[in-house]
Amino acid sequence: MSKEPKQTQTQLLCGAAMEKITPPAELLPDLFGLVLTSFDRIYDDLYVRVIALRSGGTAALIVAFDLDKAPCPVEFLNALTEETGVPEENILYFGIHAHAVPVISYRPFEGRNDVTKKPEHVQKAVHRYEAFVLEKLLAASKQALSCLRPARYAYGYGESRINVNRVCRYTRYENGSPAGFSIAQGWSNLGREADHTAFLGTFSDTEGKPIAFLVNYAMHNVAMFLNDAGQGHSAVSSDIGGNVSKRMEKTYPGSVCLWSSGAAGDINCLITGTPEYPDPVTGERREYIRNGLEEAAQRMNMQADIHFQDIRRIQEAMDGGTGAVRLRGAIAYSETPYSEDAVTRRDYTCDPARKYRIRLHLLEIGDTALIGADGELYSELGQVIREASPAAHTVVINHECSLLPDNPAYVFSDEVLELSEEAGECRLPGWNQFRGIPGAIAPSLAETTKNLFTQQQE
Repeated sequence: MSKEPKQTQTQLLCGAAMEKITPPAELLPDLFGLVLTSFDRIYDDLYVRVIALRSGGTAALIVAFDLDKAPCPVEFLNALTEETGVPEENILYFGIHAHAVPVISYRPFEGRNDVTKKPEHVQKAVHRYEAFVLEKLLAASKQALSCLRPARYAYGYGESRINVNRVCRYTRYENGSPAGFSIAQGWSNLGREADHTAFLGTFSDTEGKPIAFLVNYAMHNVAMFLNDAGQGHSAVSSDIGGNVSKRMEKTYPGSVCLWSSGAAGDINCLITGTPEYPDPVTGERREYIRNGLEEAAQRMNMQADIHFQDIRRIQEAMDGGTGAVRLRGAIAYSETPYSEDAVTRRDYTCDPARKYRIRLHLLEIGDTALIGADGELYSELGQVIREASPAAHTVVINHECSLLPDNPAYVFSDEVLELSEEAGECRLPGWNQFRGIPGAIAPSLAETTKNLFTQQQE
């Protein structure tokens, strides 16, 4: 399983901690979720989880939030570096992309999710929640660093078949005959497969007791999205990813489990909170599953149970790993031409004054390369990064530092752009926000990935 890295190695130290970031009851009525969801109850608690690592003179943090994206990255990372002394390039910082959670952070690029456009009482509630989350982030990080102890790192792979490619062809009919198609979010692969690979990294003490886990899997956490708790409200939930973390932590008391999304811009969980499927006669989109809170929770828990068992199988097949691990972090940006408008293959105009930027962040743990992307990469682009990486094992993490001011939003692959051109119509989520140029992004991501590994360690 784990291979000894070629670089100079020293004894790995690891600590982990978690803090609850469930919205306080007095704030919940004034917070809002994606697509303007309102909340009136908590289905399951939200957490910020931190793995702290040290090897030689290098310290690193891996931070996961049970939120849709990594909150307030500029302000929070500055505070985290000041409090802990860990430099930004050594802090991997991501959200698990749960959808039934409050929206926080500066989002002028997300239209109706822009907090600054909300009523004053909502803005005040959001800012109070941000301060609460920051307090818990700093507490968990300092606790994780305070309990560093000798550790061994191991990793493994397996399959988990609870995801599906959501790019769906919707056939249009005229007088009962096919008359072309459009593409939109759907509930079936229809020729586009999802990568079912799950990654598990484990950190254990010298007696073999788990300290922390890192799970990576390509999937939107949308089983609880828009769950109907009654009277127009939803219940807050960390969805499949957060509940798999809870199952691991219950199975291994004292451990902390971070779940992360792979390159899943086009990948949903198998059964979502808003399933769609083309009508076989008309080709129109159909939604036909009830999304009451009880039904949504049953679907979420069923998929979380399956995913948890898949992760456990990976864990049970792993070896003891290695205690000699080198750590290194690096940050680089992919910069390509910026389109003034939403892009199709034929129709775009470049803005010479701007660049379409995607932030890539490398954290090497021995021969494992964790590469975070601040955009929502489509699956083919995750494969581009893995193929370009010189590391023995490369894990791509979406939503890392995902709310920086020049957020790239969904990052569409050329394959989907070509399908969109063929269809003549695209109704995929985030389509109007995409400002990349066809043919430019994949080669730039490959080159930027290589650059991460050539940066000199300070």
